[in-house]
Amino acid sequence: AAQGFTHCQGYGCRIESDVYLTKDEWQLALRAFNLVPIENPSQERMAIAIYIGEMEKIVGAKTDTLTDVGGTFSGFAKPGQLDCQDEATNTGTYLSLLDNEGLLRFHSVDKMAGRGFFSLSGGWPHQSATIIEGNSGQVYAVDSWFEDNGVMPYILPIEQWKDGWSPSDISQTGEDQAVR
Repeated sequence: AAQGFTHCQGYGCRIESDVYLTKDEWQLALRAFNLVPIENPSQERMAIAIYIGEMEKIVGAKTDTLTDVGGTFSGFAKPGQLDCQDEATNTGTYLSLLDNEGLLRFHSVDKMAGRGFFSLSGGWPHQSATIIEGNSGQVYAVDSWFEDNGVMPYILPIEQWKDGWSPSDISQTGEDQAVR
């Protein structure tokens, strides 16, 4: 079925747009859920990451956010740029669409998470959408802010994310728990 929802942009969701996907666009976004059977939570997280990237491409073309650059400062004040609140809100919306379709078998959508000024990790304030794995109760950040529009988000345990994790942690250690 075609999907309608609100898209957030303009730093802090200052601009909200009603977006509608055609049936074909929705099926394109869902391709990761339809290509192979998803048999465990890890596979579902990978499908979620692919789906979020596809949704960003489809929605970006409709909302002029296709050129969104990862992070905040590298694209600051450029047209179509999103901050972490915009990204977290949109990712949460996309996750809710999946949940409403009954496609999340191993996870449920949780509330937004925050870190930064008001947390023990310090640093800049930052937000992310989250999911909870049903069997283990493990919460995962689903963070699409670090990368350009249409690139899969990082999905990693919330404790690691709250500790100030960033993609540079992967390059320093050569390994990470983040799904990509």
